[in-house]
Amino acid sequence: MAVASRPKFARYFAPEACERLLAFLRARSEDYPLGDIPARCRDPKDDYLLELARVADADILVTGDKDLTDLHQFGHCQILTLAEFKQMYL
Repeated sequence: MAVASRPKFARYFAPEACERLLAFLRARSEDYPLGDIPARCRDPKDDYLLELARVADADILVTGDKDLTDLHQFGHCQILTLAEFKQMYL
């Protein structure tokens, strides 16, 4: 919720819609514990996402973060923008 409340995102999400989305995701999500997070990305703040993709055995990571999309792939996990994901899968 904190990220969706930032000015650059708040214009896209009404607070009520964000709360409904979070409730939906919480009901259908799984927790994955992360241990030590090795450095893998040029932005160290993004390393946890790569570790989460590894631990969860994710096939696809959808992000707009260029530090991640420039990697294109991490193990067997494809790293796609939303536009790429929509074009390939929807």
